[in-house]
Formats: sequence, C-alpha cells, structure tokens
Amino acid sequence: MNDDNSMNAQMLTFFVDGQQYGIELSYVTDIIEMHPLTHIPLVADYIEGVINLRGKVIPIINLRLRFGKQKIEYDDRTCIVVVECDGVSVGLIIDRIGEVFKYSANVLQPAPSKKGASAAVFVTDIINIEDEVKLVLDCNKLLFS
Repeated sequence: MNDDNSMNAQMLTFFVDGQQYGIELSYVTDIIEMHPLTHIPLVADYIEGVINLRGKVIPIINLRLRFGKQKIEYDDRTCIVVVECDGVSVGLIIDRIGEVFKYSANVLQPAPSKKGASAAVFVTDIINIEDEVKLVLDCNKLLFS
C-alpha cells in the first residue's frame, strides 16, 4: 500500500460537448436533475438563472456557454452539479455525469498555456490514463473569473 496520501484525491468527472472534465470532489455538494430555472435579466449569457435548493437560492451556470460552446436542448442525462467554492454555492449544468475518480498527484500534467475564452482558461491540469483524457477544472477560475 501507499505510505502517503497520494491516492486519497478524488474528483467527479462529467461531460460537456463530448469532452470529459473533472472537479475536485471536495467542492461538490449535490448532483441534481434539472429544475425549472428563474431567469434573471442583464446577467452574463452563461448564467441560465437561479433555483431554490432546499431554501437556498443557487445561481446556475451553463458550462457549454461558459466554455464558448453552442447551447443544446436538455435531455434526461443533463443535470446540475452543485459546487461550493469560497463559501459560494453555484450549480453547473453539464451534459452528463461521469464517475468519481480516485487519482494520485503523479498522474497530473500541467495544462498548456491558456488564452482566449475557451474552456482551457479554466483547466489547471490534464490526466491521461488508459488513453482517456480528463481536464481538471479550477473551481475558483470557473466561478469567479
């Protein structure tokens, strides 16, 4: 067995526009099916609206739009991943959920240089295991930049 905590890291993986992304499991507070959204005027186009989740109003970000991709109709696999970062809860609309993935720090590769409005500006690391690439998202950049 490992004599350190290197295999204790976990992330939730999910898909947006066919690409697999991951976010540290410690940020994830809920995974819920789509809810009716209350739209808010004059906000960024990627903010779809807000929902009431157990008495708390949560803003909802469409990750397709946040990543500069085309919006599509929701289907039965579309869901909301609720994350909490720096005390702020936000829902992320994703195309479909993946898995909870355990990994060690030695599988992380730094992401290439980030410029522009694509998803790359939110990616901190890349995991490439068994010919499967997972892009690791930076929760702070995703929500606050």
